[in-house]
Amino acid sequence: MRPVAYAIDTHAAVKKFERAGLNAQQAEAVAEVINGAASEQVTKQDFALLRQDFNAFKAYCDEKFATKEELARQGNKVVIAMFAGLGLLFTALQVFQ
Repeated sequence: MRPVAYAIDTHAAVKKFERAGLNAQQAEAVAEVINGAASEQVTKQDFALLRQDFNAFKAYCDEKFATKEELARQGNKVVIAMFAGLGLLFTALQVFQ
């Protein structure tokens, strides 16, 4: 779990909400929401880590996956191989008829 950007004293917050007129259940719910929001703060360090992860993932994808141009070249080879295979199949069918 990453460090909390800031924390609140939920017990003190609940007591203040109760003094302001909320019942205990409402005060606890509000304090939980505020405390949850506090723990979800994003820091510059979080963005730096995200950028590192993204760059590492991009490098992995660049290495492992073909570009459109590479796919087009491979696609042409596949089409040529398919026609060659069909040609061999037709020849074999004619020979064995």
